[in-house]
Amino acid sequence: MKILMTLALVFVTLSFFTAVYADVPPDAGYKRITQKLVIEPKDDFADYRFFIKVGADLKEYVLKKDQLTTIESMGGGAWYRNGKFLAVPKKALIGLSETATDQRLNPLQQAIYDDKVPGTIVLG
Repeated sequence: MKILMTLALVFVTLSFFTAVYADVPPDAGYKRITQKLVIEPKDDFADYRFFIKVGADLKEYVLKKDQLTTIESMGGGAWYRNGKFLAVPKKALIGLSETATDQRLNPLQQAIYDDKVPGTIVLG
């Protein structure tokens, strides 16, 4: 019986924390609006890599001269309300590993996410 009570307590506790991370609907009278970011570079930016940082996500996009790139909305709720579009100099990434680890982000991605890469430009 003690084991059953302990499992029930653990389940209730985990359920509470899971609910905290759930998507929150907008307040009454408001609706969720998603936006697309459409980019068509007129120059070649071969010295940079481009990333979108939204919530706990970091996603890379390749931008090529005169090629239209559409970036869709990433997620929803308060956690994904704001984001940053980053231009990161390739030279500043030398020495950072892109090898997958047991973490969600590899070392290169984590450095970008934590704003630790010198020369990073916040474009929007």
